[in-house]
Amino acid sequence: MLNYFRPKTIKECLEFITDERVYIAGGTDLMVELKKGHDLSNKTVIDLTHIPELSGVKKVYGELEIMACTTHDDIVLNKDVNKCLKALSLACRTVGSPQIRNKGTVGGSVGTASPASDPMPALMLADGRVVIINKKGEMREEKLEDFIIKPGVTTLKNDEMILSLKVKSLEDYKQSFFKIGRRKALAIARLNFAMAILMNNDETIKDIRIVVGAALPVTKRFYDIEKKLIGKKITKEVIEQVSKQISEQVLAIAGPRKSSEYKIPVIRNVINRMLKEMEV
Repeated sequence: MLNYFRPKTIKECLEFITDERVYIAGGTDLMVELKKGHDLSNKTVIDLTHIPELSGVKKVYGELEIMACTTHDDIVLNKDVNKCLKALSLACRTVGSPQIRNKGTVGGSVGTASPASDPMPALMLADGRVVIINKKGEMREEKLEDFIIKPGVTTLKNDEMILSLKVKSLEDYKQSFFKIGRRKALAIARLNFAMAILMNNDETIKDIRIVVGAALPVTKRFYDIEKKLIGKKITKEVIEQVSKQISEQVLAIAGPRKSSEYKIPVIRNVINRMLKEMEV
């Protein structure tokens, strides 16, 4: 028998957590699973949509804390997000349809651990951390890269829930997000990209962040390539070298696939394009 609870506070929510719990925030991914025949008959469904504490964005000490039930539309419209992490606002604009953006949440997007998540590259771009709370009220933080183990699998324990996401402010960085789907709207990403760059006065790179999603089982940030770019100018040669290295790394990790013939050249071309745009 399915048990359904609609708590009004975080404290009340924690009381309902069981080993067989299923959280509903926007419910957009859960509805897809139900259509596939996912059985909830012996589950405890916890509806998070009526907990005001779980929505909104806070700006504290150079960071943004995005509460788990903040919708994609809320992100798009939030002034602090647009100022401090523009790439996330751009990413959330590309999610599904207006209805899905109005219901779907950033916490849900992270919790489902989909490789094609649109917000994920932008969150990882800004050193994203997942804030987790357990049934006892104990809290912990985990880097986003460590939280996602593989598609659909995270380190979240049965007695835990996602409370929020913390990201570094990249207000001084030039940022971009790019998505490739089978069509312009209502498309699951075949590839998505996020990039941020901070330049020195002499037009050399002070800091750069590059993330690619949907190309691998988990979204990947290319720390090794980023380090090699510090102190360099964005030249034609550098752009060609970076785009080549990233596409080769993706191929090496993913291995040859039927989609590689399409994806690898596209990755190279998109990274090339984004770096050229950063140069302007």
